[in-house]
Amino acid sequence: MDHLPEFNTVALERERCKGCYLCIKACPNELFLVDKNPNQAGHYPVLMENAQYCLNCMRCVDICPDQALTPPVSAKLNWQGVVFWGSLKWHQRQNKQGKP
Repeated sequence: MDHLPEFNTVALERERCKGCYLCIKACPNELFLVDKNPNQAGHYPVLMENAQYCLNCMRCVDICPDQALTPPVSAKLNWQGVVFWGSLKWHQRQNKQGKP
């Protein structure tokens, strides 16, 4: 299991992931992407990029049908993730309006 204790975020067990990618759509901070390397079962699992920005909202954990994602020991709201989320949404709005 890929634990990231320094960030106290969701952990991924890549061998359990079958590549449904529901977590990619569920993550408000868009932290998941598809791994280019298959797991032992031949599935292309997800990777969590920039885990320090995880909100600990548990949407990915709740939606994962394979239980490949597990919550952190202490699932407190991650304020660094909240700031990242606000910045991400602001930039997305600016791009939609055609502003640099």
